[in-house]
Amino acid sequence: MWQTLTQILYNMNSLEKPEYLGYEKRTIYLSGKVTKRTYKPLGKTKGLKVIEKTLPRWWLWLKFMFWDLFYTGMGYKVYNPVKLIHKSCSYDQAMRTCLQLLEICDYIYMIPGWRKSNGANIEFKKAAELGLTCLNSGRTKREFDQRAMMYKADREIEGIKQMIKDMNNLKN
Repeated sequence: MWQTLTQILYNMNSLEKPEYLGYEKRTIYLSGKVTKRTYKPLGKTKGLKVIEKTLPRWWLWLKFMFWDLFYTGMGYKVYNPVKLIHKSCSYDQAMRTCLQLLEICDYIYMIPGWRKSNGANIEFKKAAELGLTCLNSGRTKREFDQRAMMYKADREIEGIKQMIKDMNNLKN
């Protein structure tokens, strides 16, 4: 029954088939808003004010765990920063670890509400730069694909510039 349910979910989400159906296992990184802090501009020159949201931390954790269980059930290896990063880590340590995790993943899933997170925005840009596949649909997917195409074009232009430079060096 679970295999049939998984196949139905697979068809709905058009993901690659998981390992236990005879295919290689893929890795997914979950990205989203982890902390409950948000920053509100105070004006043009006054800076930012920290605003504590009323949502408890367990609610934010629950969103990550839902997607973790969903993709794990689909047969994917999930890198969930909420489970992997200890709460005693500083923000900088956590971000360094998360960006390293992105480098070993094939996919990224942006949990709804990710745009409100500075860290998730950094992860979004890094994942596009690395050429990961975004599993979201709609606006997030379009933004990701556009950014990934920009990074790919930049890399190709740099490669062409290097080839021209090498050719000029050979002539001299």
